Amino acid sequence: MLHALNGLRVVSFESRRSAEMAELIRNYGGEPIQAPSMREVPLTDQREALAFGETLLAGGWDALILLTGVGTRMLIAACATRWPKDEVVKALGRLTLVCRGPKPIAALKEVGLAPALAVPEPNTWRDLLAELHLSSRSRESASPFRSTARATKSCWPGFGSAAPASRRSRCTGGRCPRTWDH
Repeated sequence: MLHALNGLRVVSFESRRSAEMAELIRNYGGEPIQAPSMREVPLTDQREALAFGETLLAGGWDALILLTGVGTRMLIAACATRWPKDEVVKALGRLTLVCRGPKPIAALKEVGLAPALAVPEPNTWRDLLAELHLSSRSRESASPFRSTARATKSCWPGFGSAAPASRRSRCTGGRCPRTWDH
């Protein structure tokens, strides 16, 4: 089994863990060809993240849904450019934190936080909505998801994508930072 690839050349499109993927291919007897499909690039304009931070530190949020580990780290880092990181983390700790999967959970753990709700595999947006629905039904009126008084929809993309133009073109009106994950 160790040499199941028998010298085949294998293309890996992995971006963040390309070295690990190449090593895995080698371990199975393949010859890796690395061709990262995208790269995450921090947004140059952090106005939305800083506006979120302003509201966060003022106690204006009840819950936060975190979809990616990279986005979670970048949000904390962006806010930490204006406020001390420990204050940002403390304010986040007062929220009901919801994570779509293991990567935002790991990012929270790095700063000493844990989610109140973690979406089980396969961690899709449908699973997220189902968990939020179950959570709101089981917690009765104590759930921040049932309150309409402070219900606000806010989205911060966190990072843009440096994907090939052919993939970006699927984006509607150029508003979406990631085109292939919907």
